[in-house]
Amino acid sequence: SCKWNSGDRMSNIVIPDGGNIGSASDTDAISIPANGKPTFSAGIANSGTITAGTLGSSVVFPAGHIVQTVGNPTLTNYTDAAVSSTSQVGVVDITGQITITSGNHVLIYAQIFTYTTRGNSNAYGHVAINQGTIASLGTKLSSLNFGSSQGDVYGPTALWAYDSSPADATTPDYCIAIGKGSGNTTSIKPDIFHAEQVKCFLFEVQQ
Repeated sequence: SCKWNSGDRMSNIVIPDGGNIGSASDTDAISIPANGKPTFSAGIANSGTITAGTLGSSVVFPAGHIVQTVGNPTLTNYTDAAVSSTSQVGVVDITGQITITSGNHVLIYAQIFTYTTRGNSNAYGHVAINQGTIASLGTKLSSLNFGSSQGDVYGPTALWAYDSSPADATTPDYCIAIGKGSGNTTSIKPDIFHAEQVKCFLFEVQQ
């Protein structure tokens, strides 16, 4: 038998390589390999605050959490040409700007400044976020309609999209597309490219 006195001090406890620390009901609750990185067989129940450390790349977050943010992706192939079609026309590409884990989703925010010219009776337009590129528009993920019957419409348009099935499972491409909202509208065009007006943010969402 051992006796422990309150005045006693223990400077070190050494566990053999591959040894365990546990309870009577869970004898291998903590396994300590030679490299000193313990494994907790039943997980860690912590009610306090972890104040330091870095999460490694193999840590798995719960579903629904944002695990990566691309704040200023490179935007390419921007055009400010007038669009006279009611169909979607791509005007800026967000190509290969985020690399995700296969099976995860992507949340996209986009902002663009457009100028819509009134025709016979209105100035209606729409802006969308699509999978794909200007050269090959894919599935429309989100769109926003706007306009007026009183005169030309110009200003910023911002919208969100959620890609739950990226066409490319690891390096998805996206495109901002625009079009007229009515045959009675003359045209819609992006404003001259300004970094503060044309924005995009990409977020990887754990599944």
